[in-house]
Amino acid sequence: SHHIILLLINYLAKYKELNGIVATAFSVTPRVDKMCQHFGLEQRVTKIGFKEIASIMVEEDVLIGGEESGGIAVKGHIPERDGIWMGLIIWEFMAKSGKTLDQLIDEVYELVGQFKFERNDLHITDDLKQKIIANCAANKYQNFGPYKVKELKTTDGYKYFFDDERWLMIRPSGTEPVLRNYAEAPTLEEVREILKICEQTITAWLIVFYKKKEEICLNSKLIMSDHNNEIYSNAVRAGRRTYFFDVKATRGNDLYLTLTESKKSTSEDGYENYQKHKIFLYKEDFEKFKEGFEDALSKIEELKSSGEYAE
Repeated sequence: SHHIILLLINYLAKYKELNGIVATAFSVTPRVDKMCQHFGLEQRVTKIGFKEIASIMVEEDVLIGGEESGGIAVKGHIPERDGIWMGLIIWEFMAKSGKTLDQLIDEVYELVGQFKFERNDLHITDDLKQKIIANCAANKYQNFGPYKVKELKTTDGYKYFFDDERWLMIRPSGTEPVLRNYAEAPTLEEVREILKICEQTITAWLIVFYKKKEEICLNSKLIMSDHNNEIYSNAVRAGRRTYFFDVKATRGNDLYLTLTESKKSTSEDGYENYQKHKIFLYKEDFEKFKEGFEDALSKIEELKSSGEYAE
């Protein structure tokens, strides 16, 4: 949606020569401000939620209003999210300019620079969520790994700026025990690295936990992020699920394995979530786990060969 917002600003301001306020939610890329400066447009940053943008649109002259989750409205239409209308405008842009979507994106990059964005939703207890937010409010995070915080904005959440091209945002969901982490950087690889470092940093002081049924169970081993070295990682994608096999080392240099199931889903408010469930295996458990896993697979093959179950 960040790229769509930038495409629409470029089309409406440059090609259609329209003007007005650009109202965007706090989680939207700050490159919108760079584009607004280029075209001499006023930008207004709102709290998250399209109602915040709509309240401005009904009272003032707004060119475009948009939020990170994909809700976008433009001048000359209703002050409400309309994905079909936005798609039609983009198609019109392509038809009138004679350019492909990639070429139009490159035109945007010439003005604001190339960037990637991703969000990671941590499904944790409300208590843990509040403790992390309390740390944010107390300004305890001065750096995230090698990324030093140069500026912090708190319009609606905690947005940490590392430089002009890289930032991280931490914001709790107001309706569910989810902590949303947002990141932007020049490449997708770096975005995911920032999100990974963020997760390690904000949970470093916690006892490692995993979700079992509806309760949060505590593991007796404390693994600090500074010593949580990843030695090997392998991702196995299976439909909407991805399984991560990560070999890591504790501060005592003992190897352990984390098995993570990540499932993509969409919440009622339109956000895409990644539900994660993690298991920690330590060296004393490796053989027992291997034996149990191989025994279960062997049983599956035996049952399939009996003809009673599908191949």
